[in-house]
Amino acid sequence: MSTEQFNELHTRLVISGDPDKTATAIMVALKLNVTQRAGLGWVILRECEHRDRNESASVERSAFHGGTPADPSALKARLMLASFALGDGRRVLWGEATPEEHDQRIAMLTKIRDGIDATILRHMDAAAKVRAAGVSCLNDIDDLDMGVAA
Repeated sequence: MSTEQFNELHTRLVISGDPDKTATAIMVALKLNVTQRAGLGWVILRECEHRDRNESASVERSAFHGGTPADPSALKARLMLASFALGDGRRVLWGEATPEEHDQRIAMLTKIRDGIDATILRHMDAAAKVRAAGVSCLNDIDDLDMGVAA
């Protein structure tokens, strides 16, 4: 199956905010047997999740940072059907998310951001140690102090 064929199939069968159902619909349309679903199902699901995330991110950017849209009611309708992950395996539509679900999303994103910040600090520390020792990499430092920040 070509990328173009998959794109057409996905576009025709997409169930906004529910990549699991979209993936299932695609597998049914392709008439995959049990063995084929076991081997290809996760690939199709991951691609549907990826496309759903990208669509949601695009709609969010347009709705919250895109200036004045040509058709505000169409943009609102798209946003209300866009979904976001809660971090516990569930997804929720923007239009149906409770304040607690938004808080759960905030907590998930904060945890991710904090992890990225800690990783940045570790790399900054490693780069500083390499530069201070006048070598090309950490492997070249004999008495490396592993007191790494964060």
